[in-house]
Amino acid sequence: MDRSDFVFAPYAADAFRDHPVPIGHGATLSAPHMHAAVAELLKDRIVPGARVLDVGSGSGYLCAVFARMAPDVRVVGIDYVPELVAQSEKVRAHLPLCVP
Repeated sequence: MDRSDFVFAPYAADAFRDHPVPIGHGATLSAPHMHAAVAELLKDRIVPGARVLDVGSGSGYLCAVFARMAPDVRVVGIDYVPELVAQSEKVRAHLPLCVP
């Protein structure tokens, strides 16, 4: 999984820099250290068969991270921006271990 898959092409080079990256509609993909911190905090709770809800999922990147943390994890991301939801669903459909 590549963080640049979750940002618009003009920002792909910024996907790995440690700062937020615009994803449209006034939203950003959080800085890598923020995603790492969240994953670290939840590592003992995202176990095989866990269910995870990501509120304000934006690009869906953190959902994809959670889905890879343990087998059979059910991750649901919600966001109030329909265009971000549509974009994240489009990206998710092309990633291994991310199922609708």
